[in-house]
Amino acid sequence: MISVKIGHIYHRQTLKNQAKSFVDSQVSIHGIGVQSHFGSTDIDMTQLKYRLDKVAEAGPPIWVTELSIKGSNFTAKAQALEDVLTMYFSHKKVAGVILWGFWGASLKWQANAATPTVVVNKAGNKYMELVNSEWRTNWTEKLKTYKNRRYFKGQYSIKIKKDGVTLKTIA
Repeated sequence: MISVKIGHIYHRQTLKNQAKSFVDSQVSIHGIGVQSHFGSTDIDMTQLKYRLDKVAEAGPPIWVTELSIKGSNFTAKAQALEDVLTMYFSHKKVAGVILWGFWGASLKWQANAATPTVVVNKAGNKYMELVNSEWRTNWTEKLKTYKNRRYFKGQYSIKIKKDGVTLKTIA
């Protein structure tokens, strides 16, 4: 993936303008990478949605390449992580999220880590609960061949085609 990565989600207009200039110049980019370091667990979700929407106006998918939330209250951090991940994964332009430093010892800013040690704390457990259970589903269907796919929670549609013609759409 070629991505435009020039700063934090806070710099939404700069991100949007840079990505838009590449798109307008027909530079082949496949995503906009945004850093997402939050200085506390008190995150304005309305403002975050606004910033995502502004960056999304450039067109390419958004990749959150550095998600971290600073704070020592692990219950508050777990809730903030759930809120932020829900916002990101529910936004139509966000293609993926990468946590910044899962273990505290690997970070310059250890308080930002999802876990300060190798022992998983509430924020790390919340992440694993959301990604491995609550947001995940398995779909199995017998078509011509056995298919088993994993999807995150959301709305999907299935198109049944024959010879390139859609016979039925199931939403």
